[in-house]
Amino acid sequence: MLNFLLKAGVSLAIFAILFYKIPFHELKPYISSINLGWFALSIIVQLLGALLAALRWSMIMNSLKFVASKTFYIQKSFIGVMFNQILPTSIGGDAYKILAVSKLNRGKKMAVMGVLIDRLYGLAGLILINVCSLPIVYHLLPPSIFWLIILVNMGFFLGLALLISIALLKLSFKHFSLKPISDLAHELAASVSSYKDFFIKIILAGLPNLITLYSFVLIAYAAHIHTSFADLISITPSTILLMMVPISLGGWGVREGAMVFLGGLIGLTHPEALALSLLFGFNNLLTSIPGLYLYLRSLRRR
Repeated sequence: MLNFLLKAGVSLAIFAILFYKIPFHELKPYISSINLGWFALSIIVQLLGALLAALRWSMIMNSLKFVASKTFYIQKSFIGVMFNQILPTSIGGDAYKILAVSKLNRGKKMAVMGVLIDRLYGLAGLILINVCSLPIVYHLLPPSIFWLIILVNMGFFLGLALLISIALLKLSFKHFSLKPISDLAHELAASVSSYKDFFIKIILAGLPNLITLYSFVLIAYAAHIHTSFADLISITPSTILLMMVPISLGGWGVREGAMVFLGGLIGLTHPEALALSLLFGFNNLLTSIPGLYLYLRSLRRR
């Protein structure tokens, strides 16, 4: 409960600052005139991205000998999305997924490894998109922001290279503070069964993130916010990365603050950037409904 209250406090504090500087009446034109057809399409696109991410997770867990059907993993993944967005609880989506798969006779430690490896794949896909977009966005961002993004990307790839090196060299650390690193490296290697398997997982790592970026474009189009995919691809990966920092409820507040700041770098006005972020958050809430239905159905069965 304390964790929930702290995260709620962070989200509310950021929103208080944003709405003090950006009155709601400045957002109303973008929200009241929204094209429901394009917005509905953005929801469908987001659901497709969630489905692809669930399929990636199922492939990873099956490689780690967690034997269950794709339907099982799709259901648990969508419920995890719901936990991240809707329920007022300190149990995040990853925690729920860990509890769900730990019942498959492989233990909680391996369940944690599987969910963490899936996170690494998703993060790798996001970073890869960010790197590929750098030549496009070079002229859009201030040099300080551009080089900061490069440093963050380099840090991730160096960490990933370290894990791969530990796995290839078959190193095992005994000290309690280092052992989880070598264990993660070896399980990361075990999650790949062949070149074909790795290629498919990399595609499934990138596609959901590309779909998320495209949903931003659809929402902007629906709200009559004039921007381009090239502009949005320069700021949305960084916004999504900041959303992953577990200091707020479902990324609310952090996402809006990042979008207002970064949106100004590509020519969006503060009301446009805030409206776009709020509509994306509402989009995420609506895509959580299937997970809420599946969770309530599972409670009824119990």
